[in-house]
Amino acid sequence: MDNTIELWQKRLEQQKSSGLNIREWCRQNHIAEKTYYKWRKAVSVSDTPDSNSVEFVPLNLHGQENFPKSAGESKSERNP
Repeated sequence: MDNTIELWQKRLEQQKSSGLNIREWCRQNHIAEKTYYKWRKAVSVSDTPDSNSVEFVPLNLHGQENFPKSAGESKSERNP
């Protein structure tokens, strides 16, 4: 399956660099447009990280005293 994805990644790049629209490129390469779009979607999905590989990065906000601690708390409630 990886070879097929790599093949379609190359084909998608070839289409982009050809200067042809998708319909004409597919016609010249004897590929059904439906197949092209199916593989374009499959390749883009395979390029995105899955939810198991997502990492969260802690943020350090400077000047966070300007922001309410909770949705219902205003600045005046914190600084009497």
